[in-house]
Amino acid sequence: MKRLSSPITVSAWPVTVPLWAVMNSSGSIGRAAGTTSAGRLGLGVYEVIFGQNVTNCAFVASVGDPGEATGTSGAATVTRRAGNANGVRVETRNLAGALADREMVDAAMRRL
Repeated sequence: MKRLSSPITVSAWPVTVPLWAVMNSSGSIGRAAGTTSAGRLGLGVYEVIFGQNVTNCAFVASVGDPGEATGTSGAATVTRRAGNANGVRVETRNLAGALADREMVDAAMRRL
């Protein structure tokens, strides 16, 4: 086994800054960090615009209640927003797989 020539410190590891939004089914933001705007584009289709480029971020979205309830059942998918390097597009669906308006949590994790 080869030994490292110098010790690894915590500061040498990548750090992520969370960018996230909790959205209502109307597309309005319930609460957020690093988010400049959000909106409903159509039935079950939303966009979230962050305050920085998220092209190389990892995206996560899930259906859930913006408050303290359990929320509505369903699924969410997220991808980059075409034409806007600061945005993501989120689609929410009911359990039958059809587009449906749902409350959600969306996050983009970014490396510093």
